[in-house]
Amino acid sequence: MIDRNITSLTLLPLSVSEINSNVSSDELMFNGFYPAVWGDGRLPYDVYSNYYNTYIERDLRQLINIKDLELFRQFMRLMASRVANEFNASRISNEIGIDVKTVQNWLSILSTSYIAFTLPPYYRNIGKRIVKASKLYFYDIGLVCYLLGLESPTQVATHPLRGAIFENMVVAEFYKRSLNQGKTPHLFYYRDNTQKVVDLIEEESFGQLHAYEIKSAKRFNTQFCAGIDYLKKLYKESVIGGTVLYDGEEALHLNQIDYRPWRSLFQGTMCS
Repeated sequence: MIDRNITSLTLLPLSVSEINSNVSSDELMFNGFYPAVWGDGRLPYDVYSNYYNTYIERDLRQLINIKDLELFRQFMRLMASRVANEFNASRISNEIGIDVKTVQNWLSILSTSYIAFTLPPYYRNIGKRIVKASKLYFYDIGLVCYLLGLESPTQVATHPLRGAIFENMVVAEFYKRSLNQGKTPHLFYYRDNTQKVVDLIEEESFGQLHAYEIKSAKRFNTQFCAGIDYLKKLYKESVIGGTVLYDGEEALHLNQIDYRPWRSLFQGTMCS
């Protein structure tokens, strides 16, 4: 007999609300969100090196029958360098020297293994969300830092990809928040052919949208809301809220846009 009261939960790495630490964003990104770092006090390099060498390289390699390990290593490093950007299988194929089908297969394995995920574009026509390029993210940003060869929070702070790493961390928190509440994430991004961009769109009931811009800057800037303003003009009353999440400490409300320290959105929301 099937017990219909059993609930299936997807357990991702720790959320920022579970860590409840006052460390800087650079330390959070470098340390990642695996329990072994925060609960056992192990060094991030040791945790991610062991995880990568045993699970990703050994187990996944056997699962997808990878014959050339160095090509897969190049693929993983390239994927880490592409976080928060549109995923282009053809470009990755050309850079590594493998066929597009292999790239797509490897990404599929990373997705089903809860290592990486893609964020689809938002369109009113649902079919268009499928044919347009999705953006690439990792579930745990500490693994990204490891794959990029970063050795300290200081290196994260000065790295050219800090903005992308920061965006990945925040988008992953949205996924954790939904899944920790037993909900299916309805998350998208927006980009049109005029290069108007909104980093993240959360679709709520009845097609209502909340737009988010994610900025790694320590100080707010009114120009951060340009994408949200554009989306409001495009979808009008469907956009029920707009928020700029940034790495500063001041919360403001200007011209119907909220500017919030990014962590404040997730505090106390783990199981609410």
